[in-house]
Amino acid sequence: MAASSSPPHTTPPVFPFAAGAWAYLIFGLVATVVGPTLQPIRETFDVGLAQVGLLFPFASLGYIGSGLLGSIASDRYARRPFVVAGSALMAAGVGIQSTAPTWSLLLAGTLVIGMGMGLLDGPLNALIMDLSTSDTAKWLNYLHFFFGTGALAGPILAGAALGLGADWRQIYAVLGIVAATAVIPFALMRIPARPRRAPVRLGSVGRIALQPLIILMMIVLVFYVGVEVTIAGWLPSFLELDHGFNRGVAGAAVSVFWVGILIGRLSSGLLTRWMDPLRLLTLSLAVGSFFALAASLIDNSILAIVCFAVVGIMLASAFPTALAVGVKSQEAATGALTGFMVAAAGVGSLTFPPIAGAIGESFGLRPAMVMTAGLTGLAGVASAWAMVRSGRATTEGPTTHLERSDK
Repeated sequence: MAASSSPPHTTPPVFPFAAGAWAYLIFGLVATVVGPTLQPIRETFDVGLAQVGLLFPFASLGYIGSGLLGSIASDRYARRPFVVAGSALMAAGVGIQSTAPTWSLLLAGTLVIGMGMGLLDGPLNALIMDLSTSDTAKWLNYLHFFFGTGALAGPILAGAALGLGADWRQIYAVLGIVAATAVIPFALMRIPARPRRAPVRLGSVGRIALQPLIILMMIVLVFYVGVEVTIAGWLPSFLELDHGFNRGVAGAAVSVFWVGILIGRLSSGLLTRWMDPLRLLTLSLAVGSFFALAASLIDNSILAIVCFAVVGIMLASAFPTALAVGVKSQEAATGALTGFMVAAAGVGSLTFPPIAGAIGESFGLRPAMVMTAGLTGLAGVASAWAMVRSGRATTEGPTTHLERSDK
């Protein structure tokens, strides 16, 4: 490709990226504290595994709707209002959960959290893509590294608190206060203006979203997020009920998965400088599927935990890479397409974690964890198909959208 056709390499401004990193760190805390506290919550409200599994689809319903609408609206207006509102709703939802006297009110708080996560996630990813005109996969991997940091800290802190005798409500009350701080940086800082473009009409965005490559990246997101939320949500219960772990230790042990996510996102951000993002994604998902199956079936607890850590490493780049590949080529519709992509991700968390709960209720959690291996394999198939299609496209001309967005 001629040098004149390559976009200049830019990095997001420090302060917006740092604010996004802090918001994602808190996002990770909120998203993963549910795993270690799932059994205490179930006991408080006297519900079964299938019923407590409703926490996942309630969060997902809020996430899908708000993520789609907020991201589309952020193309027409600004990213800031939606990021601020999302952070505030996420904190408010945790506060509702911490004081909920009934199961229905706890579910309502979970819905509010999901709405906040959707409003934050789509526009924040779109903002970072606005500010990084090239190497988008790299910068989104680095941004999502901080989600992994919060996701790592959440189970460790929650498990330690439970081990010391803290009530789950106390954990959530403190978390709600911490989550409220994510509002402050975005409310106060100056965010560089986006290049002025006429917003793409929703009908046009729908047609763009039906392109085969984008559909395949949505499929990757559906299965990846289904696996991530299933492991994060049910692994502590799996270790407690099937491997006989102490509750506090089981809650903290899920952090090994998030250690893997951290390692994987850092290394993926570096590797995309030398390796095509789709090729890296396909290889990682194939290896991850094997280790997910091993982690689910191995009776040795230590080896199982090590395998779950490897699964985290292999799956780490799936969300940011699929998002970058699917969205960045359509810059006029960055927010709207991001909304479609994160909504697809929400379908994964809406569908598979409650299925895992229903399977666990009837057959135990081991078959539910085996399901994650199958989902990872399906994500790998979708990524491989996208890689084949993009390879064919590059033979048709020197400036395919993948080259423009990821090279």
